[in-house]
Amino acid sequence: MINCVGILKALIDENSEASRENATRVNALFPHELARQAARSVLPNATETKIFFTGNARALRHFIELRGSEHAEVEIRKVAVELLRIMQREAPNLFGDYTLEPLADGTFATRTPHVKV
Repeated sequence: MINCVGILKALIDENSEASRENATRVNALFPHELARQAARSVLPNATETKIFFTGNARALRHFIELRGSEHAEVEIRKVAVELLRIMQREAPNLFGDYTLEPLADGTFATRTPHVKV
């Protein structure tokens, strides 16, 4: 019997290492932000990048409500949960009504009794 899990793990590890090496090469060749941004279009989609955004409380609550749901994809749900944790520290009066509920896959989903505030 073929060990599919072992083969998949090896492929993922190999691909992750190749992605890290590519990102290091690109960062060394293109030190300016615009060049890095252009380079991301040729790198694999899994390459880490930093983002900056702004939003008002209503927009942030909307994002947390939609993307923190158990129906959202795991990756964006993790972003929404982390954003909620930050906002509960920074603005507890506006985000204190949210709770985090553990899911079977080990992640969390966001809940609020005040839907669509």
